Amino acid sequence: MGAQMNDVPVSPPWKTKGPRRGRILRRVVAAAGVAVLVLMTASCGYCDPDNRPLPLVGYTNGKLPAALLMTVSANCQAEERAGADLKKLISDAKAARISMVPGECYRDYATQVYWRNYWCNLGKCQMAAVPGTSNHGWGKAADFDDLDFGTAAFAWMEANAWRYGWNHPGWAQQGKPAAEPWHWEWVGDGGTMYGSLGCSTSGSGSSQDQPEEVTDR
Repeated sequence: MGAQMNDVPVSPPWKTKGPRRGRILRRVVAAAGVAVLVLMTASCGYCDPDNRPLPLVGYTNGKLPAALLMTVSANCQAEERAGADLKKLISDAKAARISMVPGECYRDYATQVYWRNYWCNLGKCQMAAVPGTSNHGWGKAADFDDLDFGTAAFAWMEANAWRYGWNHPGWAQQGKPAAEPWHWEWVGDGGTMYGSLGCSTSGSGSSQDQPEEVTDR
């Protein structure tokens, strides 16, 4: 029986000659570039300081039902996915002899009002978000007790928090007007920069696109 079309050997692109070789090589290079970009996004996107938490569609900031929250510790409730990742982070940090104690996570609307009034009365409104805009109100932010720049705990967080979907936002970094080493946010679903798939490269969100959420301890 004669050879079928599928039996015809196909030369690798580097052995193909003429214009066809150029087209094949360009396609190979393009495919490799896309693969590298996807891998970089998956491994490094969460640690981008411009990446911010996504709101919970269909819900109101600071008024989340208890069913969406999980208890992480005595002082911390968080959105259930963020909370699960936070528990793992705390456990692994402890194994590395690093103590990570969340002092506050989810913040309901009334508590947001309290802290906004507290700081504004001190002339430091920048230290608390406008009520209804705080990422604590989505259960996707945590303030850690006794976490400061230059400490072993902060260095561990810088190196490892992204592995658990947690990110230190740009506005809270050292040298900023409202620098907060203790404030971290969960973007494990991709955040505003990468969408719910966690692998988009659209870069549609940034700190300039979102309210500059600043929080108190």
